[in-house]
Amino acid sequence: MLGGDFYSIEEQVNQPNGVDALLKLNAGHNIFKGHFPSIPVVPGVCSMQIIKELAEASIGSRLTLVKADFLKFLAVITPRDVLEINASVSWADTGAGDYSVNGTIFNKETIYLKFKGTFKQS
Repeated sequence: MLGGDFYSIEEQVNQPNGVDALLKLNAGHNIFKGHFPSIPVVPGVCSMQIIKELAEASIGSRLTLVKADFLKFLAVITPRDVLEINASVSWADTGAGDYSVNGTIFNKETIYLKFKGTFKQS
């Protein structure tokens, strides 16, 4: 779990089937020492984990990624330049413990990640 350590939630607006959040990155986190020491960037897997954690909190259940129909990293998040990012997650219950999830990580005019996929309750 990255929430509370790699990032903190500064603001959160819960929707019936989703959440919008303002997140603050921890620029001193150990992940950045290895990815990459001279030019730290948020690893793509961490961006996906943020989407997953917000979906889990909104749905109220642990989730496992089953399928990524669409996953696009559009820009690099560098904690030297960007400490606050926005995340928007929406979901639909498709039955049998499956959820269709859409997620976007962005800041002002920059979109960093777009995701659409399926998670299953675990």
